[in-house]
Parts: sequence; C-alpha cells; structure tokens
Amino acid sequence: MISNNNFYTLDNKRLALFDNLRGFIIIIAIVANFINLFNKVPFYFHHANDINAIYIPDLVIPFLVFIMSILYFKNFNYNKEKNGLRIAIAKTIRRGVLLVTIGFLFGIINNLLKNPNTNFVVEYNFFIMYGLVLLLAIPFTFIKKPMIKTFIGFSFIIVHQLLLRINSYLAYTISIDCGGVIGLIPWLGLVLICGVIGELFFHDKKNFYIYSSIMIGIGLIFLVGYLLSNNNFFYLSKLRITSGYIFISLSIVLIIFYICFVLKFTNYKMVPLVSDIGKNSLIFFLYGGGIGEVVKLIYGLDNINNSYLFTIIAILTYMILIIVPAFFFYKYKVHIRF
Repeated sequence: MISNNNFYTLDNKRLALFDNLRGFIIIIAIVANFINLFNKVPFYFHHANDINAIYIPDLVIPFLVFIMSILYFKNFNYNKEKNGLRIAIAKTIRRGVLLVTIGFLFGIINNLLKNPNTNFVVEYNFFIMYGLVLLLAIPFTFIKKPMIKTFIGFSFIIVHQLLLRINSYLAYTISIDCGGVIGLIPWLGLVLICGVIGELFFHDKKNFYIYSSIMIGIGLIFLVGYLLSNNNFFYLSKLRITSGYIFISLSIVLIIFYICFVLKFTNYKMVPLVSDIGKNSLIFFLYGGGIGEVVKLIYGLDNINNSYLFTIIAILTYMILIIVPAFFFYKYKVHIRF
C-alpha cells in the first residue's frame, strides 16, 4: 500500500527518476518535431510514417505514454487513499478533460496555420488521444491483479492488429494522427501494461524485473519476426499503431529505463534543468511546440530547404530558447501542476 506521505516526497529517488526521464523525453519530443521542419537532417530524425520502420521520433509517444501511465496509476492510488475514491476519480476526469481541451485548442490553431481558408476543423493530436485514454482507463484502475490487467492490455493491442486487415479500418487509422478514435484501442492497451510495470516497480522489485524482462522478450520476438518474415503481423508502423511498433518501442523504452535506473539517474541535482522541464512537462511541451508553429508560419509548413549552416544555427537557437526558461524555473523553483 502507498503511505500517506506527500506524493512528491514518497519514494523520492524513484519519482526523481521519472521527472528526469520525462524532462529528457520532452526535450527529445519538441526538438525532434522542430528538426522535422528541415530537410537537411538525416532521415532517421524524421518520422518513418508508414514505410515499415521505426525512426528516433517514432519512439517519443511510446516513451511519453510509458512515463505518464506509470505516474497516472500511482497518482490515482495515492489520491484514492488520501482523499477517497470520488476525489481520485474527479481529479482524473479533470486532468483528462484538460488534456482534451488543450488538444482541441492546439488542433484548431494547427489546422488554421495549415489551411487558413478552411472551415472550423479540429486536428486530432496526442493531447486529445491521451486525455481520452486517461478517461477510458478509469474503470481499469479497480483491477488489482496484474495478470488480468496485462491480459486486457494485450487483447486490445492484438485485436487492433487483427482489425487492421479490414481496409476501411486501416484507411481510417493511418489517415489521422495517433490513429484517431480507433487508435485509442492499442494506446489504452499500452497504458494498462505500463501501469502494471509501474505498480511492480514501486512495490515489487523482483517481479518488476521478471515482468519487464518478459515484455522486452516479446519485443525481441516481434523484432525477429520483422527481420525474418514478410507477414503483415510483424509490420512496423507508427501510423497503423501495429503490435510490432507497440512492443518493440516498449522494449527499447524499458532498456533505456533499466540503464537509467542502474546508473542511479535518480537525483534531481544530477540534471537540474532537465528535471525542471520534467516537473513542468506540459508547459514546455506547449512552449516548444508553439515555437515550431511560429517557424512554420514564417517559413512554410515543413521541409524548410536551407543550408546546413542555417539548419544548425536554427536548432541551436531553438535549444537556447528552451534552456533559458528552464533555468528560470530551476532558479525560482517553479513547479506548475495540472
């Protein structure tokens, strides 16, 4: 059971690990999206889209879902124990609705930048997807047995994979970012599996290593199938949100997580600016994305065709624009919670 200590002092070293990792992945996410605007960067810094491959930016969403899902279940259980079930559910609904609202606003602005003469359209995005997944995950917080939660998570991912055989289902999935409403099925499955990993990480170290090793093994099976088989079941696609994409990404994320934990990446003082970005992840995600949208507005939608020198200067300037407010948050100990 979780004690009644303050959530941000409970298991402080382990929570610091998640803040540090979240800071790094937010930096990678916003920088990767910014780099995608330029065509003078290596291909593996662009999204693979639907070409049966995974590139670096394609790992961002699985990594975000991994960290946020672990903290989601921990936060829910803490609020339930401290304030009661109704408050825990109310806070989760508030957070989910907030993310969906931010996603709607972000989607409207993004669509207007792309198509200023079109009618009112909301462009589906990660915020809407994850906000809806948070709301859908509430009933599953009552499932206490890890194996049942794992079975349900696997079922969602595999069922989605099988439904991709239907042309109309596939066409819808790949036409909308994060798979649209249909994409909620595999993402919810991943959230449930990551929730189990988090519960074991905080409360059952031995089974955490066993369980996560099994997940890595499943990812390796999909990797071998991808390398040796032409079967569509092993197809890798972020747009389709295939099982191979989910499990191979999860394996890579877990290996990185293992390394960070073994290297004792569990101290806020180790990477202060990064941890402050992690503590204020939503603010920096929106801020970094906003800079990217401004650049799109000035130079065009994407694939800015300039010299290598211009590309390097632009990326370094972007990094400075991220570091400066991070230093301010660090110096004044700013922590904005939602």
